Amino acid sequence: MKKLKYGALFLALAVVFSGCSDLGSFFDYNLFTKLGVTTPAVTTTYPAAQDQTVTQQQATLDQLSEDLASAAYLEGLKDSDAIDEVETYLTDLYTNSTSDEVKQEAAVLCADLNLDTSGGTELVANVLTTLMDTSSSGGLSLDDSSDVTDLIDSLLPEEVATAEDFSTLIQSLIDANAAYEALASTLDSTTDTAEGMEDLGINMGDVAQKALVSYVVSNIIGLWQGEGESTADAAENLWAYLQDPTDTDAQPTGDFSSILSSTADGYAGITTLFTVAGLSLDSYI
Repeated sequence: MKKLKYGALFLALAVVFSGCSDLGSFFDYNLFTKLGVTTPAVTTTYPAAQDQTVTQQQATLDQLSEDLASAAYLEGLKDSDAIDEVETYLTDLYTNSTSDEVKQEAAVLCADLNLDTSGGTELVANVLTTLMDTSSSGGLSLDDSSDVTDLIDSLLPEEVATAEDFSTLIQSLIDANAAYEALASTLDSTTDTAEGMEDLGINMGDVAQKALVSYVVSNIIGLWQGEGESTADAAENLWAYLQDPTDTDAQPTGDFSSILSSTADGYAGITTLFTVAGLSLDSYI
């Protein structure tokens, strides 16, 4: 059933990414570098960014970065109310800190928090791995039903099995996309480099691939967002469509080709992230 249920979402992603011509180098970057070794206590309250000096903000970020590198900590965080506090604090930092470096680190950490606790990181890996595998054999073959169902089956994480799981995943990708947009706004594609960002502990190749999938999914969900509806409503509409693509009340309101238009909201930010990473966006879309 899952193969049929998620067919529409895969096809939406496939349409967007079907022009990829050089996916192999996308995987020179490791998505899974975090190792969990401790289970630190979960902090439930954080000060406002304006109430901390830059030095204090950096110290808090360093501790959070260490904490969030623990798989055990992340697992505990997913089951507590503290996850909202952590995300709120990181969002406050990347929005209001007076330090670009703090903003950059907070944005990447916030995006990772959203992806790592929702199945988003696995989704990114599944999407890109699937595309790489099909590109190495001559591209996507959507005429062969067995090929299509195999590809669809590998797309979404196993943990995304209900409407609630799906809504959480979509919202996390939207929140990650917002963080990546904030990161892009602090960068100058003519002077900033991947090597310079590496000094801050930021792998721009990793950032670029996660940002691209987050951006695409965030824009795909917009096609199911009617006038006056929230993103939660849009996720519900898309979920209904995935269950029954013939449902007349759950049809998309636009076409997928608009998602990667150079005039689309957020496209300039994605371009900046790819440029700073030393990658050509044109090679992947």
